[in-house]
Amino acid sequence: MLERALGKLDLAIDSDLPVLLTGETGVGKELFARALHDQGPRAGAPFVALNCGAVPDALFEAELFGHAKGSFTGAERARPGLLARAEGGTLFFDEIGELPLARQVSLLRVLETRTYRPVGSDDERTFDARIVAATHRDLGREVEKGTFRADLLFRLNVVEVRIPSLRERRSDVPLLVRAFEEKLGRSLSLSAEARAAIAGYDFPGNVRELLHLLERLSILRTRVEWSHLPRELRRHAPAPLALERSATALRASPLSPAVDEPAPAPLGAVTGEHREVERALAASGGNITHAAESLGLTRHGLKKRMVRLGLRPAKKDPS
Repeated sequence: MLERALGKLDLAIDSDLPVLLTGETGVGKELFARALHDQGPRAGAPFVALNCGAVPDALFEAELFGHAKGSFTGAERARPGLLARAEGGTLFFDEIGELPLARQVSLLRVLETRTYRPVGSDDERTFDARIVAATHRDLGREVEKGTFRADLLFRLNVVEVRIPSLRERRSDVPLLVRAFEEKLGRSLSLSAEARAAIAGYDFPGNVRELLHLLERLSILRTRVEWSHLPRELRRHAPAPLALERSATALRASPLSPAVDEPAPAPLGAVTGEHREVERALAASGGNITHAAESLGLTRHGLKKRMVRLGLRPAKKDPS
């Protein structure tokens, strides 16, 4: 899927046609936009980005078109807009689906005439910039709902490149981890269990979420174990030992459809569960509260498990 998106991007690089990048939040739409600019004939000119969801409605035209001196309170000097700053290069409209309808009309006229007028000025100016837009919304559906103009969509969507989510290309996760390690100049020292959990997670925040996770793990000075991963990730990607333990329990009791609680281990036996608890305690420096949190248990639940596994003496009956 990613190869298809890259192939379509490659075909669009040498043209000046508008490109619409679509995909979920965090898939790397701005990276695609920058690649489109950096690999194309406009690479020596500016790449200018505008986050349409972050600009106040009242300031959109002044931000895009610029303004003349004295055009409004506080305009002590003339200021060029993004269209002027992107001259000869690329103007990237990020999250174009967040643009209010009234501002969509202003943008549509600019794209149709290739001219604009700074706020407070009577001068019409031309511009030469390639237009690239991106959105996580389904703009076709937004047109049906009446929140996005169909004529503007036709102007923007000359070439559409859909960027797949990370869960649609799980094989890229190990590659992204290695690329991050190369950027750091050192290995993250991930255990096999941690790597397997990361590779098997859906990452609803896509590449951005993965990179933030790796940045957070990179500050750990010890080996990264499964218990160091965020609770949400561990909840959706159980430790391989836990899966192995469940499978072993089922094989040992073929006539039992469900097992509520595994039988106590023989005295002195070291089970996968035993090792898992020991690792969590070691990672937390013996702090039972933190170890319980990493295992998804309550403090009381972990104490009961430690007693059952022989890692903690049982309380004596006062009687």
